Amino acid sequence: MSYQPTPAGITAILLFTSDGLGTCYYVVQGASEDEPAKEVIASTDAYYTDYVIAPGPRQFKIYITGLTPGNQYKAYIVVKDPAGNISDVLTIAITGNPITEAIAGKTGLGNSVDPYVVTVTGMDLSTDLDDILSGITAGISWGPIMLDLSACSGESIPKPHISNEDLARFVSITLPATVTTITYKDGYLGGAFAYFTSLKNISAPGVTTVNHSAFAKCTSLVTVDLPAAKTFGNNVFYGCTSLKTVTLPAAKTFSDDVFYGCTSLETVNLPTAETFGNNVLYGCTSLETVNLLTAETFGDDVFYGCTSLETVNLPTAETFGNYVFIGCTSLETVNLPAAETFGGGTFSGCHSLVTVNRPAAETFGGGTFYWCTSLATVNLPAAKTFGSGTFSGYDILVTVNLPAAKTFGDQTFYNCDSLATANLPAAKTFGDQTFRHCTSLETVTLGATPTPSFGLDTFSDVLISPPNIVTVKVPGGSTNTSYNDAWKDAFRGKGTFDSGEVNDCIIVIVAAL
Repeated sequence: MSYQPTPAGITAILLFTSDGLGTCYYVVQGASEDEPAKEVIASTDAYYTDYVIAPGPRQFKIYITGLTPGNQYKAYIVVKDPAGNISDVLTIAITGNPITEAIAGKTGLGNSVDPYVVTVTGMDLSTDLDDILSGITAGISWGPIMLDLSACSGESIPKPHISNEDLARFVSITLPATVTTITYKDGYLGGAFAYFTSLKNISAPGVTTVNHSAFAKCTSLVTVDLPAAKTFGNNVFYGCTSLKTVTLPAAKTFSDDVFYGCTSLETVNLPTAETFGNNVLYGCTSLETVNLLTAETFGDDVFYGCTSLETVNLPTAETFGNYVFIGCTSLETVNLPAAETFGGGTFSGCHSLVTVNRPAAETFGGGTFYWCTSLATVNLPAAKTFGSGTFSGYDILVTVNLPAAKTFGDQTFYNCDSLATANLPAAKTFGDQTFRHCTSLETVTLGATPTPSFGLDTFSDVLISPPNIVTVKVPGGSTNTSYNDAWKDAFRGKGTFDSGEVNDCIIVIVAAL
């Protein structure tokens, strides 16, 4: 047999390997000067029958109980073959169990005001976390527990295998600086501290990587101390409904759903964050202000349904996925000076948004500003491409100046019933119904060469009754016959490009300045 030594203070857990065939027995005897040698655990023949050993090398872990914390003992491990002959003997010096010692040294009254404080020392959290948590909850049968593991060792925290009832006993956990990774076990919400439903505080000063679901459904979590954490997996704080403030000074990368459903979250301080996956702050209905000074990339639905969000400052952000701010009904001000690309529906349903100033943005997906009913001013000097329904449903949008815009998808300004002036000198392509139901439209300035292509009903139904006079400014005015065929498409072939009544709307063609 061979014995694998464990760190000081853990040697009441016997880990050994046997190559034999037979039955394993062990006995523990006192061996210190102040405690005469005596049998602590024994069966009728002075040995304790424990394991049947199969052929080939096998590893065994024996837990020794009933020891006085800190006192010295000897463990004798014996293997008998099937004939009853002793094939091997191993003698190990051990000390009292550190978990027992930690329980004996607890402080506090064990109530909600004064929880038990338990300090465990010398154990390796990478391998012994289950033993610690189960041992403490077994040794302290009731009451909340603040667990201090700062004097333990280990580089990673695995998913413990104890009941949810026992998990709920822990209200605070402090990890040692040696721990750099909080791991994840495959399966739904398999994070290391998932479902610690009473956990209020977590401190992990050395952790740099927080894997999936690490604190998911920690519904009492209020304080998070992760000063070195850089990378966060999916669902890390999923459903932490009591979390109000988060400060992560070193964080750079957030995967999907990190703060999903943190309905009490009011403030997020992420001064070094660069990349956000999908749904990172989805449904954080109490979030009011976001300052992300180094953020560059946002996935889909990042702030979806953050109904209290009023101000967003993202000075370095360049790329936004789909529906990033959809349903942020209180959002008034957005500062995105470096933004270049917006996916579909980015600001859809942001009813309080008043001004859009995106000086560098070039590409807008479909429905980017759909139903932003308070939006009055749009300044997009670099914008080139607009997807379908980009500005659809703007009730108070009066003027649009898009000097670089070339491509407009279907229904780009559909139902913008206050829109009076559109300056589109670089426009080349219009989809179907681009200005349909823009019932206040008075002037459209076009100037692209070659002639723009128009989809069906581009200017259809700009006013039903009485007929509205729309001035279309193009190079050469009404003498520019190159627009004739394109204009017919815009009205399903009704009328010509000459001045006249077309589709209940009087079109006046004049020369562009």
